[in-house]
Formats: sequence, C-alpha cells, structure tokens
Amino acid sequence: SGPAWLGAAEPPPGRNRSILLFFRGHLPRVSIESRSVRRTMLKALAGQPDALVEAATARPGASYEPHGDYLKKMLRATFCLSPRGDTSSSKRTYESIAAGCIPVIIADGLRLPFERWLDWTAFSVRVKEASALADPLSVLRTLRAIPAARVAAMQAALREARPHFLWHLDPSRPSAVDAILREMCDGPPS
Repeated sequence: SGPAWLGAAEPPPGRNRSILLFFRGHLPRVSIESRSVRRTMLKALAGQPDALVEAATARPGASYEPHGDYLKKMLRATFCLSPRGDTSSSKRTYESIAAGCIPVIIADGLRLPFERWLDWTAFSVRVKEASALADPLSVLRTLRAIPAARVAAMQAALREARPHFLWHLDPSRPSAVDAILREMCDGPPS
C-alpha cells in the first residue's frame, strides 16, 4: 500500500519543488558503519537554507512520522540524499525515483540495478564517500551549481527510468518485474 502516485504511470507533477535537498533516515549502528557518512551529512547539512535533513530513531517505542508524510517531503525536493547506512544500498533511492526526486547516491562500490542498460548518470548524482566525509557541504555546493537546464534534463531522464522501478499490476505498461526479467535474461554482467 501507499499513495496512489507511488505506482502510477506518471510521477506526480514537479510542483513546488522548493527544497533543493531532502534526507530523512536512521543513523546506522556505530558497530556496523565506521565511516559515519549519514552522521557526517546530517550534522553538516542541518540548518542549511535549501536542505531539509531529519534524523529518525530506531529506539523501541519511538514515534514515527507517517510514511506518506515522508514521501510528501520527497515530492517537494529536487534532489534526495541516499547515503549508505548499515549497507551500501537503500530503499530511499527507489522511493526518490518514484517521487521524481533526483537521487544523490553516496555509497562507494554500490552496483545499481539495470546499470547495463539504464544510464544512471542521466538521472542521478554519485558522490564518493571520501569526498562527502572530507567536505560534506561540497555536496550542496555541487547541487547548487548544476544548471537549471541540466536539472530539467535529469528530471526528464528520471521520468523515463521511473517505470523500471515501479511495482503494479497493469500489464499495459512496464514494471519492475519486466526490468528484473530483462536483467535475468541478459545473463551475468560482463
């Protein structure tokens, strides 16, 4: 379940994308993530005028913002931060794609799905973990420096890639199932 737009053929309109960069997520367990990419980014980006960053908690009994409210914030952002956490992959990357929010991926060594036939550079931004750790605000400066025409092109490419990540039951349009089958039929990566 979830908002209807999450699996809709067309992403919600890019209305009022007033936030440049959005992130909400759990802080990884210290015993697992020694590099603290999320922690570093959250601390550095807190209070930046065009970034909305929120730490979630995994404590027992903690109250959580409804998932729909979190997704609505993604709808208001142009870029959505997707840093490594306990592992290099994150569902946040795919939620941001569904929301039409350009993913900013900070996870060295992460192999992205369908990268043999989807050009991830056309609709996402990759940042090296060492760069983000050395100068976390450089991520924000990089995003601010992307020309509006390039952002528009990335958003158009994101709309084109989006169907490959959606789960739905409409046989008349592509879905994640089709993309997974294509990936399997293409054989192992070369």
